[in-house]
Amino acid sequence: MTNRKIIGLILLIASPLSLLCWFLTPGSSADQADIMAMIMAAGQDPDGMKIWGLLAMVCTIFYVTAFTRWAKHLESESLGALASVGRLHMKVGLAVAIGQVVFMGVSAKAASEGATQMASAAEYWGASIGFGSAGLGIMFLGTAVISIVALLQKVGNPIILGGLAVVSLVGVYGCAFDYSGDIMMVPYMGSVLFFMALGATLLRD
Repeated sequence: MTNRKIIGLILLIASPLSLLCWFLTPGSSADQADIMAMIMAAGQDPDGMKIWGLLAMVCTIFYVTAFTRWAKHLESESLGALASVGRLHMKVGLAVAIGQVVFMGVSAKAASEGATQMASAAEYWGASIGFGSAGLGIMFLGTAVISIVALLQKVGNPIILGGLAVVSLVGVYGCAFDYSGDIMMVPYMGSVLFFMALGATLLRD
């Protein structure tokens, strides 16, 4: 199997698995606008919060690595410098976003110890939101830049690349202004669908 097809397979499998694992974290069952409700839900199953959060992040690492690897060939064409910046943003954003999983796990552990630790749990959860919004915002920005460069270079399906750029830009906005809002479902679901579509095209080539 060629590198191109391996990248396609990873995009096709890892991106939806990442989203699925996030949905399986205990905190996702609560109202995303109610921070205390999410903390209490996570505190009821701290091990599940850690395990599913870790699995989600591992899958994210796989598909981000695959996408940035695919984007590497863009650097040899026009606007290659922008593609390089986009790849760097995705890698840096991913590294920052790992902090979200770490602090969510710590928060869930504190919440599981009872009411006396809820203040600490809330502080840790707040830190997780900070890392998540910053990391994912940077990641979405990198994804948008890469997609736009590929679109301008006429590399890949324009509908897929254009759609990925749009939902990623929505993600940048959401991370900056409404990280806990329903608007984030657009970049979460949309990026997964477009990564899967890109993966399918790479497998078919």
